[in-house]
Amino acid sequence: MLTDIVPEQFATLDTLHPGRIDLGVGRAAGAAGPSIRALRGDASERDFEQDIGMLTDYLQDNGQQPVRGIPDAHEVPLWILGSSMQSADLAARLGLPYAFASHFAPRFLTSAIAHYRHHFQPSARLKRPYVIAGVNVIAADSPAEADFHASSHFHWVNSLYQGRPGPLPRPQEGCLQGLSAAEQQVLDQAMACSVVGDPLLVATADKSSRAKIKKSHFTEEVANEAIEPTIC
Repeated sequence: MLTDIVPEQFATLDTLHPGRIDLGVGRAAGAAGPSIRALRGDASERDFEQDIGMLTDYLQDNGQQPVRGIPDAHEVPLWILGSSMQSADLAARLGLPYAFASHFAPRFLTSAIAHYRHHFQPSARLKRPYVIAGVNVIAADSPAEADFHASSHFHWVNSLYQGRPGPLPRPQEGCLQGLSAAEQQVLDQAMACSVVGDPLLVATADKSSRAKIKKSHFTEEVANEAIEPTIC
């Protein structure tokens, strides 16, 4: 993470669009090895918590930074992004809102949110725990049509877990036929936070997910423009 450039860019965006900009930070570099090394320089194992502290300093007028690249303090909402117990613990200790990547890593969703809420320490930025949980939603006019469009994602996930990552394939009927019981189990676990079906099924699953997780915020990756994300 470029701890000087990131706050400058987001503070500029916040100046242009007040109240509409959130900044989410996570451990994953989101790039290939050479790119990561080029960005991090000598700090190959930079302390993530220290980075967050530096980032917060840049966004606040607290006198900790000798040089400031933004004209005044900006209270850009700062989120911890993660998919593990480690990220949940960090968000709780720092008193920051937490966004869990359950749309691709649902295994630890319930336990991570429970840990975050139980160990949350209020901070100047946040007084109570606040959570986002991601859900894949693929909706169409009929369940059959939704299943057809979802086949792209299912096929991609299955290939990824078999060590064959690649671009998202085109929809294809029957692309998952012939899976072994073990392969089907892995796929079912990976897609535990996904909803596929018509609008009625999606709405019903939405309510069920809210009741189960009791989360503060609900975000979805929507594959049909006719279905709006539900925010609460």
